[in-house]
Amino acid sequence: MEYTHNEKLDIEIPRISFGAWAIGGSWWGDVDDNDSIRAIDAAFEHGVRLFDTAPIYGDGHSEEIVGKALVGKREKVLIATKWGLKKEGKRISIDNSIKRLRFEIEESLNRLKTHYIDIYQIHWPEANFPYEEAIFEMQKLRDEGKIRFIGVSNFDVMQMERCKKAYDIDFLQPPYNLLNRKIEKDILPYCHEKNISTLIYGPLAQGLLTGKFNKDDTFTDVRKMNELFKGYLYLKNLEIVEKLKPIADKYSVSIGNIATRWLMEQKGVTSLLMGAKTDKQVIENLNVIGLEIETEDLNYVNSLTLDRV
Repeated sequence: MEYTHNEKLDIEIPRISFGAWAIGGSWWGDVDDNDSIRAIDAAFEHGVRLFDTAPIYGDGHSEEIVGKALVGKREKVLIATKWGLKKEGKRISIDNSIKRLRFEIEESLNRLKTHYIDIYQIHWPEANFPYEEAIFEMQKLRDEGKIRFIGVSNFDVMQMERCKKAYDIDFLQPPYNLLNRKIEKDILPYCHEKNISTLIYGPLAQGLLTGKFNKDDTFTDVRKMNELFKGYLYLKNLEIVEKLKPIADKYSVSIGNIATRWLMEQKGVTSLLMGAKTDKQVIENLNVIGLEIETEDLNYVNSLTLDRV
């Protein structure tokens, strides 16, 4: 494993972390819990020391599986989870109230089988919400020993500046991959300047950058809501993925490994949250560790989607 040392927080952060959205089931179809636990075990055995989840992932099921799998390993890992999303029937809404925060922290601690959470994140920003109030309350949780570090997810620069009125946040979790480069314009530079560690989600664009899909595929899971999988843009993305194949062949790795190594080389990127349902997928994701790609090839990969910045 490769690690980044965060001097501000005095912790080691693995360059590849475990994203536990998929193992919650729900949006990702049927998932075998035994496979999920084996996947987490494999990740731990190969040096992964950060596991990210959320209550909304399978209505708490993801947190339960992460908690179960990490029994006996708790003091050796960082656990990240979130709060602020709630499900009512089929509708998901944002609730960043103090009351919701206090409710969710206890629920998550219980499901994760732990008395503290390392990285606690506001899951989604809420329009016209006084973020300072939530951040102040999260500081109280830290003082109570229930969380260690404060983070946000899906926030832009202006929203992070609002949080800064209360506390210089420790972590941001944004979406980022070769096909979705919007955060390069201002969010990544801001995080680098302010020493905010980034946990990147969607590094393989929900599997699109693995090269396993073709133009005839249809999607019934969460991908059906992703614009990257629709119409002309989907066909264009398949063309880009195909152009990665010669580079992957040159280094005897997968297309996904090339896409993730390129991402790891971007300034401001701390760790990639790689989802996996099986131990085999974990090993495939980790083949990127130690991979050295020549500058010329990295520049070529970069050139494929410069229009997405």
